[in-house]
Order: sequence, then structure tokens, then C-alpha cells
Amino acid sequence: MGVRFAEVVSSDLRSRLVALSRQLRKYGFEVEAFELDPPATPTEIRQAETLLGFALPPRLRELLSGVAAHFEMHWGPGDDLEVGHRDFCGFGQMNWDVAKLVDNLEQARSWGQSAGPKDPWNRTLPVVDFQDGDYLAVELGETERVLLLWHEGGEDHGRVLAPDFPSLVESWVQAGFDRSFLLLGDSALRDPKQLAAWQEWICSLDEA
Repeated sequence: MGVRFAEVVSSDLRSRLVALSRQLRKYGFEVEAFELDPPATPTEIRQAETLLGFALPPRLRELLSGVAAHFEMHWGPGDDLEVGHRDFCGFGQMNWDVAKLVDNLEQARSWGQSAGPKDPWNRTLPVVDFQDGDYLAVELGETERVLLLWHEGGEDHGRVLAPDFPSLVESWVQAGFDRSFLLLGDSALRDPKQLAAWQEWICSLDEA
């Protein structure tokens, strides 16, 4: 099942990203060309696991080895576009890279030095680095839940976003990886009405 899942997501993800980029540009957003590399090779997976000192969570390994070793996409409003919505921020960001997992883990452990062993910084593998001190990380252990690692702490730190990383990608791409979904609540990314509301908002914008 894993291989079939990965093949479907890989093909579907690329087509979704092409359509999403076209849609965003139509309404005046600036979209950096997305990068969707080939799947990670067995050697790349072994190298990452050797450097990490533990096996990758199975569902994360499935995505890296079956969909893409590296993915990156960023978009936001252009200079002439004013956006505003009570729920949506109007900029998106998503990335992962099998070659950067070790660096991500080292950064997380540095954030977690003053925290206890049960703090999310110290019991997860950060996968998405937002370059502002925040990460999306996969729990290590019995579950593979995706948690938000919030550098400012508080109630948002450790927020559960998805049962595993492929599920996060599958749901969040429907909202263009709009970062506001990270703070909308635990079930926002799995709420068809919330995802549809984002699509309706984007489609309602006037053409630039």
C-alpha cells in the first residue's frame, strides 16, 4: 500500500502545485518556483538514518523515498496586492529535505536544552524549517503525529496538526500551505469546510 500511496501523492502533488501556482499568480500573488525533487534513494535514506542515529519514522520514510527527497514552495502577496481575511494570512510556505534532517535535529536540541525531556523539542524530529525558529516535527516513538514547534512557546508549542507527515501534506496542500492554518486549531487542516473557505477566498480576489 505504501508504494501505491507514494506514487499517487507524487503525481497528484505535482499537478496540484502547478494548478495552485497558476491560480495564485492569476490573483496577483508572487510564487517562487516550487522544487519537487525525485524520491530519496535507499543510500540517501541510510545515510540520514546513520547520521541521526535512529531509523526514520515509517510514514516519513515513505514520503521521502516515494514522493520527493526535497520539496520547497513559498508564495505571498505581490507589491500591488492587498489581502486581508479574518482567518487567512495570505502567504504560504512548505519545505522538507532528507539532507537537512540532521541539521534540523541539532537546532531543535539547542532550543530544547533548557526544556525537559518530554518537551516537544526533545522528543521529535523536525522536518519543516520555517527559518524563523519555528518547525513542524514528527514525534519519535509509538506515534508519528506532526507537531508545531513554536519558538515563542505558549499554548501553540506542541500543537498537533496531523496524524503523520504524508497526511499533513495531503490536507495542507488544499490550502496552498497557507501558514495561518498552523494556528487555526488542531482540526483545521482536516476540516473540509475550512479548506473550502480558503479556496473560496482565493478565488474571490480580483485579478491583478
